Amino acid sequence: MTAIVEIFLSILSSLTGQLGPNYDPLFYDVMIYIYISIIFAILIGFAVVIVVVKIIRKRSKSSKIPGRTSTDDTMFYGCPRCGRNTQIISGKQYCTVCKIFY
Repeated sequence: MTAIVEIFLSILSSLTGQLGPNYDPLFYDVMIYIYISIIFAILIGFAVVIVVVKIIRKRSKSSKIPGRTSTDDTMFYGCPRCGRNTQIISGKQYCTVCKIFY
């Protein structure tokens, strides 16, 4: 606890030492520039995070296909017997030419 108090007093003495005849304008200028740089970096970081979140949300919304709610989606694959396109019906592969479920 005493170390924290000593650190606080040393910071306070360096700040109050700048008042009066020991005033150094460069000290305050540098402090202001550092403060503004930190605040600017934080704001840029927030802006980047917001842009990334909006891009991710936009991509996740556009990747969903509207109207595809049924479980009997038709997908085409090659039939191993005749080589023509097949359909996936109720989770099974069906050849419309051979009339066989695989």
